[in-house]
Parts: sequence; C-alpha cells; structure tokens
Amino acid sequence: EGNFDRVFVNDNLNGTFDAMVKAFKGWYPHLKEVQLPRPVIFAGPSGVGKGTLIEMLMKRFPDEQFGFSVSHTTRKPREGEVDGVHYNFSTVETMKKEIDEGKFIEYAEVHGNYYGTR
Repeated sequence: EGNFDRVFVNDNLNGTFDAMVKAFKGWYPHLKEVQLPRPVIFAGPSGVGKGTLIEMLMKRFPDEQFGFSVSHTTRKPREGEVDGVHYNFSTVETMKKEIDEGKFIEYAEVHGNYYGTR
C-alpha cells in the first residue's frame, strides 16, 4: 500500500466495489458531516472499469460529497461519448497552449494524445 490508505485490486468489479464501500464507511461513518474529505483516486489502464466503479459509487451514495472530475483530452470521441460528460474534448493546439499557461494540475501524453485535469 505504501503511500496510499488502501489499494483495491480485484478481477471482480462487484467485489472491488463492495470492498470500496466498506472502506469508505470505515473512513467516513457520517459522510454528510465530513468537511474536507480525502480525495479518492481511481487509476489504471484504459478499459479496466474505473468509470464503472465511479458510477457505482455515485449511485450508491447519490446525496453524499463525492464528485467527479471530467478530464480533458485531444483524442477523438468514441461512439457514445459526450463532450463535457465523458471527457472535455479539445484540439492539440488549445490543450498545449493551456498546459503552457499552467491551467492543468496534471497532464500526460499517451499514444500521441494529451490527457489532463484542470
């Protein structure tokens, strides 16, 4: 676990989600009373279920203090993706300019496309 409070690794999406919920309830027994909650970070390669876990979490706790950051990217939208919902789609020129202006807290170039969080 190292620098992290908890690491979830599981090939079963529902099992991972149940373990997450148990941990969150332990960390935040009264979620509505938490003023400055710790950030929850989902990291992993494309297609492993990060977005699905986030959706499940937000459905399970609809009135709680969970939010979701919509990343920016220069890649083309995939079928069914909506600008501003799944990603904020941008041009390479615009994103490079905004990176140079310091508008992103993090960014990376992956397979020739830029991804970042503002």
